[in-house]
Amino acid sequence: MSHKPLVLESLAETLADEKLLASEEARQLVQERDSLTGKIRFGLVALNGGSLLAMLGIASGENMLSTALGFTPNAANFSFIAFVIGVVFGGICLFSHQNEMIVKAGITKARVQSLMNGQLILRPNFPPERDQLKDAYKELESAGELKIEALNVNYRSIVAQNLSAGAWLAGLLAPVLSSPSMLGLYQAVRTFIS
Repeated sequence: MSHKPLVLESLAETLADEKLLASEEARQLVQERDSLTGKIRFGLVALNGGSLLAMLGIASGENMLSTALGFTPNAANFSFIAFVIGVVFGGICLFSHQNEMIVKAGITKARVQSLMNGQLILRPNFPPERDQLKDAYKELESAGELKIEALNVNYRSIVAQNLSAGAWLAGLLAPVLSSPSMLGLYQAVRTFIS
């Protein structure tokens, strides 16, 4: 009794199951990742842009709010630059994210195609030879490697996203931390601790 048909059947089932799983995983991951990441990254651009406009409004002319908050011209300039940098990095992040999605969609399609190729090699109506069996295993192996590649992280997008968030935080904190009232509070806390 030969185990060859059992092995072939098992390999064919594995290929079919993996292809179905890969297709569904890819669809779900891409939808969730795109939705959440896109919102966060667009939000960073909007947050920095809105903060930039607010800073311009606060710092312009003889604004009572800027005087009351104790904003210094240096702090306002720093915030302005930080918000501009935040908008730039947010834009870089969005474009990098888009490029990542294009690449990962291609990888996912290649993975599905690789699994389909493996299935075609093992079609039930033609018994595969030894070389065809090797080819089917290669396709399954290739699909596994593509899955790993699709899960790779786009560090450029992450760095740009973090720099955009950091720029916003720096722009927000600069006027607050440089205001006379914050300096007085800092000195009071320092005296209390000592």
